[in-house]
Amino acid sequence: MKISKQHTPCSEMKIAHSRSTTRQLLTDTQLTASSVGLGWRGLQLDVCHNVGFHAEELLFEGHFVGIHLGPEPLTIRVPSGDGWCELTFSQHALWIHPRGRPFSANHNGFSSWAGAVIDDAFLDAVMGDHCSLNEAVMIQDRVLSSLLIALVSLITDHDQGIVCNSNLSASLVHSFVASLGSRHANVVHSPARRGGIAPHKITVLQNWLRENIGENLRVDDMAAQVGLSTAHFSREFRREMGVTPWGYVLALRLEIAVAGLKGGEDIYEVASRCGFSSRSHLCRALRQHLGITVRELLIQH
Repeated sequence: MKISKQHTPCSEMKIAHSRSTTRQLLTDTQLTASSVGLGWRGLQLDVCHNVGFHAEELLFEGHFVGIHLGPEPLTIRVPSGDGWCELTFSQHALWIHPRGRPFSANHNGFSSWAGAVIDDAFLDAVMGDHCSLNEAVMIQDRVLSSLLIALVSLITDHDQGIVCNSNLSASLVHSFVASLGSRHANVVHSPARRGGIAPHKITVLQNWLRENIGENLRVDDMAAQVGLSTAHFSREFRREMGVTPWGYVLALRLEIAVAGLKGGEDIYEVASRCGFSSRSHLCRALRQHLGITVRELLIQH
């Protein structure tokens, strides 16, 4: 979430721009772990803790599912009519909040929590049709909670081989989103969608991007690889992959760059090979999107 400058920043948790969005946490929030930069499709997960929290009319760029991780009950105030009411969350209680609805809540105590923002197009793709997610506050769902906790455990594991295991993360993400849709959403049947990008063309495009990651890539070049117009490609790519074309390219560049740096490659060579204009460009991207410096990355490795 974006936080006022006088406080420690958490990650950018896909919060949409809105005139009514304050996007401000009134006290310190610390980011423990994030899926940003790990190449996850359709879902972003942040693990945080903070002392005191105030959010008023936040708009997430997707469906939000939060979970209370702390062992002690947490009392949260939420809007009710013309005022606020108090709800007490037990450990692993969930908050399911559909995209497009303002999110408001506050509390004054210590909290340890995780929040997942799920791309609505990705949820639809997993469920095979358009879904309307049901809002639910302070619910206990052992299956959904267990899958979300498994995702939290994945990105907080001390073994980087586990953290960066794309097959494991993709399987858990798919299971979590499928559980969310099956248990807390209504399928709204829609006419069969035409167009789209065939799976084999997605594979061809992904291979082409890896082979040309150091080039000056453009979205219209990517569209040409699958034989679509730029506008149609951009729309269908986001629908299929849960991320914009350029967001995918950036995540891929960072993934390859991190692997190169951990492998002992020279930072200037890594920056050039991965399509960054300079060493400082790569360093800035690592800080902004992964929340880590090159020095910290190498120390962790």
